[in-house]
Amino acid sequence: MTSLQNIKEVEKNLGVDLESELDSYQQSLKSQLKLIIGDLEQRSLTDNQKEILESAKKDLEEGNLESALTKVLSLNNIE
Repeated sequence: MTSLQNIKEVEKNLGVDLESELDSYQQSLKSQLKLIIGDLEQRSLTDNQKEILESAKKDLEEGNLESALTKVLSLNNIE
């Protein structure tokens, strides 16, 4: 198992800050999800799709970005 010290040393050697990269990724994903959800709210959805969209919105508010993304992407396959 890799220790935190080893990770920090790898970051230093590579000249990257993985934590800031992860934060940047999460902020970008959150922004994109907000845009997608906003767009979907304007569309005609089935009751089942509306339930999933509401669940995705809740996940987004709680910071569960991967779950929100999965639900949003699944809406195309649900009637």
